Amino acid sequence: MRIGVVLLLCLASFSLFANDKIVKPSSIHISYFHPYFEAGKLRIDSQVMFSLSPEMEQALQHQIPLTFDIEVKLLEQQAFYFEREVKTIHYQIKVLYFNYSHKFIISNQRSQANQSFTSLKDALQTFGTIRNFKIIDLADLSSDKTYSIAFRVSFNRWKLPTPLIIDSFLDKSWYLASDWRKMTLPRLE
Repeated sequence: MRIGVVLLLCLASFSLFANDKIVKPSSIHISYFHPYFEAGKLRIDSQVMFSLSPEMEQALQHQIPLTFDIEVKLLEQQAFYFEREVKTIHYQIKVLYFNYSHKFIISNQRSQANQSFTSLKDALQTFGTIRNFKIIDLADLSSDKTYSIAFRVSFNRWKLPTPLIIDSFLDKSWYLASDWRKMTLPRLE
């Protein structure tokens, strides 16, 4: 009898939670990552998908820029599964919103290029598209070594205004980082 009552209470509470508004979690996901050799250079293409929390979108609407870190590491395989970093590329991209013009701006801190968009969805899709990004000249690599490349995108909460930095540590919706996407490269010939 008690098991039946407990089961009935569990089912009732589940149905109450199932009818609540489901909040989509914020996330960064690398849906496509492709390193390749072209014209004597190692390059990458990638597509990153973003899902910002309502708090992050609200911060943008209040003209608070959101900063994201892009990291690419070229690694050389060593003995006993150790790796040596051959090259690390780290740069930041800011997403901003201007109420006056109703435009979202993507600002690439590495290339100093800015692009404007009328919707956040278009801005994030363009920001997440990386094409023909040069990593290193093949002449700088050894043909008798094995290399791998790792890629990650993460939200940088330290670039927020001070009160929001504190909030970002207490609220999990501000924790955004993709997993490291890592691939071993084919041997050079």
